[in-house]
Amino acid sequence: MTRRLFFTEKPDQANVLAQTLGGYNAGQKSSGYYDCAGGHRVIWAYGHLFRLKLPEEINPEWATWRMEDLPLDIQRFDYVLDERGDIGSLKKRQFFVLKQSLPEFDEVVIATDDDREGEVIGWLPLTLLGYKGPVKRITYTQIDVKAFRVAIENIQDGAFFRNRFHEGLARAAIDMIVGLNSSRVSTLAFGQERDDIPTSAGRVQTPVLNLVGERCDEIANFVSQLYHELIARGTVGGVDIELAYAPTEKIFDAEQAESIRQSIPEAAELFVRHEDKRTSPPKLFNLNALQGAASTQFGFSPAKTLEIINKLYIAGVLTYPRALPRVLPESMSSDTGSLLFYLAKVPELETGGLGALIADHGFSYRNEVYNDREMVGHSHHAIIPNPNRIEATTLELSRLEPDEKKIFLLVARVFLAAHLPDYRYKATVVGFEHDNRTFKTQIDVPVSLGWKAIYDEPEDPEHTSEDGFRKPTVLPEIKSGDVLDAIETTIVGKKTRPPKFYSVKSLLEKMATLGLGAPSTFDKYETTLRNRMYIEGSQAKVEITSRGDESLRFWRKYAEILTSPNLTIEIESRLAALSKGEMAYADVLSYAKEMTGEIVRSIKHAPPGSVDLERVRVSRPPSIKLRRYVKKAAETIGIKLPSGLLSSASACSAWLESHKSEIDAAFSKPTEKEIWLVDAILNGNPELSFPDEDRIDREKISAFITAYRDHARPAPSEKMLSYAQKRAEELGVLIPIDARQYNDRLVEWLKDHPVRPSAKQLDYVRNVAETLGIALPEHYEVSSDVCREFLDKYADKAGSSGTKGGGSTKSPRRRTSSHKHSRRRTG
Repeated sequence: MTRRLFFTEKPDQANVLAQTLGGYNAGQKSSGYYDCAGGHRVIWAYGHLFRLKLPEEINPEWATWRMEDLPLDIQRFDYVLDERGDIGSLKKRQFFVLKQSLPEFDEVVIATDDDREGEVIGWLPLTLLGYKGPVKRITYTQIDVKAFRVAIENIQDGAFFRNRFHEGLARAAIDMIVGLNSSRVSTLAFGQERDDIPTSAGRVQTPVLNLVGERCDEIANFVSQLYHELIARGTVGGVDIELAYAPTEKIFDAEQAESIRQSIPEAAELFVRHEDKRTSPPKLFNLNALQGAASTQFGFSPAKTLEIINKLYIAGVLTYPRALPRVLPESMSSDTGSLLFYLAKVPELETGGLGALIADHGFSYRNEVYNDREMVGHSHHAIIPNPNRIEATTLELSRLEPDEKKIFLLVARVFLAAHLPDYRYKATVVGFEHDNRTFKTQIDVPVSLGWKAIYDEPEDPEHTSEDGFRKPTVLPEIKSGDVLDAIETTIVGKKTRPPKFYSVKSLLEKMATLGLGAPSTFDKYETTLRNRMYIEGSQAKVEITSRGDESLRFWRKYAEILTSPNLTIEIESRLAALSKGEMAYADVLSYAKEMTGEIVRSIKHAPPGSVDLERVRVSRPPSIKLRRYVKKAAETIGIKLPSGLLSSASACSAWLESHKSEIDAAFSKPTEKEIWLVDAILNGNPELSFPDEDRIDREKISAFITAYRDHARPAPSEKMLSYAQKRAEELGVLIPIDARQYNDRLVEWLKDHPVRPSAKQLDYVRNVAETLGIALPEHYEVSSDVCREFLDKYADKAGSSGTKGGGSTKSPRRRTSSHKHSRRRTG
């Protein structure tokens, strides 16, 4: 029998895959793998195990930014193990587990996400290890046992996906070639200083910035014009009504408007037209559409939405999130019946009158939802609730975080709406004709809410009408041929309006339309542009900053290709050809290097002073350590810090220099901690003494602490004594005298007198251990202190929510501050 080594992208996927294979021991997670029935093994990555070498790792001289080095001549794009961050050590462990496991198995099965990033995560470690054995591939759109079982039954030859691996490698190299060189040459050309936030440019982020800049320029340069509409007021059947003449071609000539007004008779015969109309349900979500909807409805940034969707996908709640299609394959129509059934029972969805709607109309399987033609060339379908786990998901809905619940219910509502009847309404138009001009009004009366009973999508601010025309809510009983009497016609002056600012939703839609990058990376460009202080504003109104505006002005003049979507469109076209085996990896990179060379040479030729440096420069923020020191120094010398100082590293350094003498004098006094150490030393050593008059001399205190630090035995704090006293009363024992006197003895006493952890605390400890793949601490089942120490050390790394001591599950929010660069010029 063939023994297979399965390699997944994340530990959660590995856990479900191991369940699918059966015979595994969940306790093996701490070893980095699961051994399963049939001699198979499942190993996982933590996303990308490797990263591209940084320029200074390729050539140490490139650590210094010099114009003469550009464009950087990178001949090889080598990778190194990514040991950065909190999970760097876990990535290293998984790589060595993979390395040691490979010789023991007959073939490797890549089980990462079915996209080009998934291919890189799966294939790259095998390539770097020189693996020459057979490679197979399984693909899936949701994470659950049923989906994995089907995937294994339809296992494929890995060679079929290898070109997509090359495409992923090329994409990473190209982003480095274009972004690295464009950013460095622009920073140097601008003449920025070391303490400034460097200029950032790239083949996607700069065209996106240009989109925002062009829209802001249109708005700033817009000159409003006065135009005229006419309102005819009269009575019919004793009821007053208003009819408007608002032609598509606006009337700018006041004399023309007056001529029309004077031509309107005092009475006119009315027409009445009734038309039954309907609106189809919204399409299912892909990533771009879901990010846009979450931005409009919840104010979520694209990055936040993607983070939530990924969590729900990994948890098996939603299907694969990075798909392009907004339809499902026709074969899924037989699988979604139970999904509709269970969703219809969710209380949050039933509040829309769903039960009555289904009873009246039922569900319909529309071609707009199930369409094989739109699935051609795509391996993933639209985002929907996972049909294989929906019963469990609806039962566990209360366990989702509030924001996760919002996204799940949004996806569920659109999925349900897509299967419900059209929204139907009766449109009634009343008006009269005069000299080929139509004065009219319209009222829409709902006949059947249909899908709108459960989902009524808020209108995007950019697409909201502001024509000022007020439609009546009720019309009197009128029929064609009735006469409108006592007509009085007035002219209403209005002004043309500028285009609206992009919202995040409309910006994402524009990126998708132009083909700017992959949908899975749209979120990072908006985040990057904000972090680099190129754009600002809310999710509903994205504006360019003065820094972004000035940078764009330079690039438009000296590197226009960098601001155009054409470069990225061409690169994406070549990457697609590489994925199909129609173009070589080297040729794709050669094109990117050639175009980057043109950008660099053009920018190098820009004369000095081509940018207004004051509009471009933004000081680099200070390190956390520097911020803390400045705040402590200001508090110590009793000075209030100037507004905005803590946002600039150079400003912090200058402030410290200007107050150096005061700070040195203040810090020459002993600190509270030093006084505490003196008392701790004296507390444990009755034979020692320290004169009271020397307690203001920091040098003497420092000398005393240096000599006797190892003898310090601090007394326990009042808080700790109170905590210990409660435990003593709970256990019915007394605290020894020495434990009340010495902190270390009280700690020992607490360890020797544990209380059992709560069930909630035990669950939390087990969850953290399983998430990180580490062993449970010894005696954790009998000691809440052991649990607390374990959680203090590992809970943040696990990214879990819960309680460390059986108390509140709420954790304090970290306060963040932001600094917005000044707004660009106004028109």
